[in-house]
Amino acid sequence: MNKRIYLILEIKKRELDSRCYFAIKSCLNGFETVISKKNIFYKNKSLLKTGMVVLKSLGINYYKEIVDIKKCGHYVSVMDEEGLMYFSKEDFIQRRIYKENLKKIDYIFTWGENDYNMLSDSLPKFKNKIFKTGSSRIDILKKPINQIFQKEAKIIKEKYGDFFLLNTFFTYTNHFFGSWIKKRKEVLQSEGFDEKSLVYSNGLRMENLQKETLKSTIDFIEKFSKKFPNAKLIIRPHMSENHDLWKKISKKYDNVLTIYDDLNACSWIMASNFSISSNCTTSVEAFLLKKLNFNFEPFEDNNVLYQLPKMTGIKVKSTEELLKKIENFEKLGLENENFRSLMDKNFDKLKANMLNLDIHTCSVENMINYFSKELNKKSKVDIDSNTGRLSFYYSKIKAKINFYIIFIKSLISNDVKNKIKFAKQKFPDLTKKEVENKILMIAESMNIKKKFNVKEIYPGSFLIKVKND
Repeated sequence: MNKRIYLILEIKKRELDSRCYFAIKSCLNGFETVISKKNIFYKNKSLLKTGMVVLKSLGINYYKEIVDIKKCGHYVSVMDEEGLMYFSKEDFIQRRIYKENLKKIDYIFTWGENDYNMLSDSLPKFKNKIFKTGSSRIDILKKPINQIFQKEAKIIKEKYGDFFLLNTFFTYTNHFFGSWIKKRKEVLQSEGFDEKSLVYSNGLRMENLQKETLKSTIDFIEKFSKKFPNAKLIIRPHMSENHDLWKKISKKYDNVLTIYDDLNACSWIMASNFSISSNCTTSVEAFLLKKLNFNFEPFEDNNVLYQLPKMTGIKVKSTEELLKKIENFEKLGLENENFRSLMDKNFDKLKANMLNLDIHTCSVENMINYFSKELNKKSKVDIDSNTGRLSFYYSKIKAKINFYIIFIKSLISNDVKNKIKFAKQKFPDLTKKEVENKILMIAESMNIKKKFNVKEIYPGSFLIKVKND
């Protein structure tokens, strides 16, 4: 019988924890699960045992792959990784949904009631494919799983001591590829959005909002360094930004650091005195971890301000106000009471956005309840091909040769060099040991006694099963 689930990884630090939690829960419910780098899965999809592939987007860029995945006999479901953050119903549907994909998709899972209603109302023809389940990215923020972030936070704190955390989100004005910013209009048009579309106008508005907010953020960093010489600010850049900007800024000041590592943002949030962000998902994560955070909004454009950061972070309108918040925290230990009031006011309201906010509701169990009927059918392909030891090492050697070829090309082409650097920034190497350790850490936090076997079936693709006693 077909009991295989495929989870795709594109951004390691943001996605690995939730994918490993998903794998544990699905394995405990009788499935086997493969966690795979996106490009590795696409490359080997015809060699793999057929199963349910859980993708992270319904956008136009996924169309060709969805068609090819279905041709290989796999089922396809989607949990939109970015579906929690949107400006409006119209923008969400235009920006996140390519309707041709819907004809091929078997299941569409939503974060909660709100995005379910948006999709169902706008796409009534496909309503029978849309289901409310919640996301595993929320499950890992709840007790007891969030203990994994507390453990990593302890290590961070031992190394860096007390610090304030600045999570940046300036991908529209400080993207790794500066050419994308300069050609914003062309990029939007290439994705099918003409100048009359809402997505087109919102893209330009977002760029302007981030441009103005970035100026104020840089101003804040300079004034923080002078006003609080004995305090520490750690900048944690977004994975798609140009990190050189933040490194150059932090080098100017003795008490400002720019750090980018493999750890989830949640671990850094837990380790900090409090976190600061602007119109960013990290505000929501901090809120659900019950950690004080500030939503820095020195420039307002409600057309392109996400709703959830407004609900989950204490709003700060200026550099001076933010400096005052730090002063109050340093001298008086204030603001925590304000944050508790914010939580009391807004926590229950978030349930419309996150179905599995309740501690007793698990998104993974919700999902597998829906698609298990498909996975109980006979597999089109019953066994993985080319997974023997010789094939594995051949793939390793081939990958190494390709690496050296690309490396040589990078010596004579800045374009190739930058693409390699960006790929490593989004997804550094992932090893079997890392997956094993993460599975073990999450399982221990859940007090699960069963053991799990991790096998790297292709370089970058890991098969997880419950280990037989």
